[in-house]
Amino acid sequence: MTISIQPIKVNVLVRIDNTDKTYELPAVYVPGEGYLGSFLCYIVKHRTKSKSWKDKAIQAMILLIEYTYANEGCFDTKQQMFEEFTNSLHAGTINKDGDDKTGLRWRPLSVENANALKGHITKFSDHLFKETGGESALLNPIRTATGAEKMVNLAAYHHKKNAVFLSHLFDKNKNNDIDTSRNVRNRKEFRTPQVDQSVNFSEEHIDALLWDGFIQPGSTYLSPVHERYKLAPLLITMLIHYGGIRPCEAFHLYAEDIHLDPSERVVIRVYHPIQGRAPEYYRDQPGNKGATRIEYLNKKYGLDDRFSDSRKAYHAGWKEPALADSKAKFFYVYFAPTEKGILFYQLFKQYMIHQRKVRKLGGQDTKHAPEAHPFLFTNRNGDPLSMRSFEDFHKEAVKAIGLEAFRANGTSQYCHRHAFKKRLEGMSVPEVLRMDLMHHKSIYSQNEYGKASNQEIYDKLSNANALSSHETALLSNLKNAQ
Repeated sequence: MTISIQPIKVNVLVRIDNTDKTYELPAVYVPGEGYLGSFLCYIVKHRTKSKSWKDKAIQAMILLIEYTYANEGCFDTKQQMFEEFTNSLHAGTINKDGDDKTGLRWRPLSVENANALKGHITKFSDHLFKETGGESALLNPIRTATGAEKMVNLAAYHHKKNAVFLSHLFDKNKNNDIDTSRNVRNRKEFRTPQVDQSVNFSEEHIDALLWDGFIQPGSTYLSPVHERYKLAPLLITMLIHYGGIRPCEAFHLYAEDIHLDPSERVVIRVYHPIQGRAPEYYRDQPGNKGATRIEYLNKKYGLDDRFSDSRKAYHAGWKEPALADSKAKFFYVYFAPTEKGILFYQLFKQYMIHQRKVRKLGGQDTKHAPEAHPFLFTNRNGDPLSMRSFEDFHKEAVKAIGLEAFRANGTSQYCHRHAFKKRLEGMSVPEVLRMDLMHHKSIYSQNEYGKASNQEIYDKLSNANALSSHETALLSNLKNAQ
């Protein structure tokens, strides 16, 4: 059997106001009906969410529409249909004989994936119930609704009244609080076992990865540092492993975000990609006081921020970390141990001098032509380095030292952050401070009393024997070459 209606994901340009600014956003297109308008409005409202969040929300809505059309007329009530939809996410639609009259051919999803999809549907249903004004407007819309629009309206209604997606109860006698029912569970709720999946990158292999993995082809041990190493992926790996940042956060850094303080310690600020304060030189110019990073990118470079932009080669995620400065919107990176930051800064200088290439605006190739972007890490063409490119560099480096790059093995780029956490525990760093260094939001973050100063943090993370013999020699050579 072939599915009669197959909604698809498309990208659309959306203009919200009378400015010329447009946003490229994903949308659900239903053949013969057009765009799912209410859901597009929902995506516009949440346009600053990550690309993965938007993609998952689109996937959930497409699956819901596919299921309702494939099973039209099959159930006595719509409530039963929506309840079976949730079961089909977990159990699939193929019977034990390998048949599937719906034509969907869904295989069972993991508990995590199925619950994530249901979560997106319930959040949209909550939004729709609230935005339309309740059940009357959902069941009797003012404008003519398409088949898919009617179906999502009914889904929102039955979610609110009958808890068809999360299998929780709705009490008609309680006040109209969307979140009230989330506190009640019954036997239908699918629970996933709590398993610690935070596999850390082994400290046994980190030196080999950095100094034998990120090697330039054709170089030798006698080659200068900038000819020996691929410094961009090496520096990013150090930021994750010794600085504890999330991989995506490195791709929002500008060259101006790294400097030395008067005590010769490296200072790195990672700014919010949209709300973060623009570089000082730009804010000092007339009319730019208080400028944010999004204004800076828009006006100076004609660019969108890397979080909102959905292009694969440009997009970089942002997980809403705890920020150290509520006005400037940034957090500090602290190296553990502190001495690794000294080595990082010397390598950073080599990268800036010898390897960082930035494409010029308008394709100009003159020395003084304006640069096309401010981002620290770039590719060979001078464009911002993509997350995918770094992932490839990291995989190649892991392979070069005889390992396979898998998260389960503790050898993916994400595992370095887990190693950072484990190292802090081994250094007996207090839990509250560990959460600060990991940039986790917590109840403690609201309490400024007892918050450690930068000096106290540096002292706590310092280790006189932090550098290996290779790193000590490397650092000495870099300093002597100045």
